[in-house]
Amino acid sequence: MSLPRPLRDLRLRRQGLVGQALAQWCTRLARHASAQGQRKSQDLAIHQLRLVAKALRAALRLADEGDPAPDLLELDQAIRAAAATVAGSRDAVVLARLLNRLVRDASPEVQAVGSTLGAQWTRHASAVGNIPDTADALVSLAGKLGPVLATRVSAEGIADCLRRSLHKVIRHQRRARQSGQMDSFHAWRRWQKRLEAQLRLTSPTSGKAFDRRMDRIHKLQELLGALHDVDLLYLRLSQKGGLRGVPIKVRRELIQWVTARQDRLRKKVLRRGASVLDGKARKAIRGIARKWEARGS
Repeated sequence: MSLPRPLRDLRLRRQGLVGQALAQWCTRLARHASAQGQRKSQDLAIHQLRLVAKALRAALRLADEGDPAPDLLELDQAIRAAAATVAGSRDAVVLARLLNRLVRDASPEVQAVGSTLGAQWTRHASAVGNIPDTADALVSLAGKLGPVLATRVSAEGIADCLRRSLHKVIRHQRRARQSGQMDSFHAWRRWQKRLEAQLRLTSPTSGKAFDRRMDRIHKLQELLGALHDVDLLYLRLSQKGGLRGVPIKVRRELIQWVTARQDRLRKKVLRRGASVLDGKARKAIRGIARKWEARGS
């Protein structure tokens, strides 16, 4: 489930006052966050609050030419922390379900360990935070962010943001291909997510070609997210005490199921990344940046 369409479909116009448009968007996001405090479904409220936080952080990253000053970085961390207060139990459930899916064809001993661990993680997960308090915090933070964006987002700055994000995506994609390290894939995922959000906000036109490109970029982001979940699962199992009391043979088989999934996803992500972010896509993104630059000159 996404944000409601009026919030999701914001597209900045090069002819308008982009900072003020983002400030108004923050106001609408704040109203939506406030409404979640009265929502009956906790799961839906948590999901929408996390989406609001992601939208606010995407808007923030358009300020200061994509390289936010310390005051904005502090605000960014506050938004992230507010959303994290209601995310703990949801994340534990995600990892528990993932573990059980990965070992469903494993030996009965491994399946039993997976089921036991998943139940423990869900039971011992941090309690869901106070949703109205989280909503109020995001409302307050959106109120602080809006006026800042009104004065610190410009057409030239948006052009720099797009170039910077594309450069970072290409660099971390290359590092992931060369090193195969978890940190490189994680950095690629973060910048890929940022680039996608910026493109949705700043692309001047829509149409079938644009929609197809964004759909491919989003599917790549989902693949990177799936890999990130498996990486988090591996880290959780590998940490000290993560498999305490589990026989060595069962422990090894369990880790093998997880690492096999990691390897498959990494290969798939690298193949998909090479096709999604090919020369044609990079040229199109740089073209969008040039149009914003021309608007500012």
